[in-house]
Amino acid sequence: MVEYKFFEAVGQAAFDQVSSYHAVSGNSLGEDSSDVIWTDRGAYFSGSSVVTLPPNSIVKEPLLIPKDFIIDMWVFPKTQGQLYSKFGPSNPSKDLISFYATGSNIEGKYLDGDTDFSTLVFRNFY
Repeated sequence: MVEYKFFEAVGQAAFDQVSSYHAVSGNSLGEDSSDVIWTDRGAYFSGSSVVTLPPNSIVKEPLLIPKDFIIDMWVFPKTQGQLYSKFGPSNPSKDLISFYATGSNIEGKYLDGDTDFSTLVFRNFY
């Protein structure tokens, strides 16, 4: 189990609150265009921003995600597109699972294209 709390002034590493599977802002510990912007309400992701889960620049051991897992997050996508994806270790250029925003919904799909989730209704809360 891992728990990341994204908030202002986190720096280049988001420390895991449960174990030692620390995440990295962007693709490395160096500052670059793939970094997220930390705010007092979480992390802002631009079109090229990523948070790299293990293995990364800090933790060499991979974070193993089991078949059944939970992702709990608040999201406010301003445009349509991919929110999260998990790549296969044997073929990192292909998504095993992907969550994406489409209009007012957030959907998840497996690589074979079959929807295996109930569509999650996304609502704007102000």
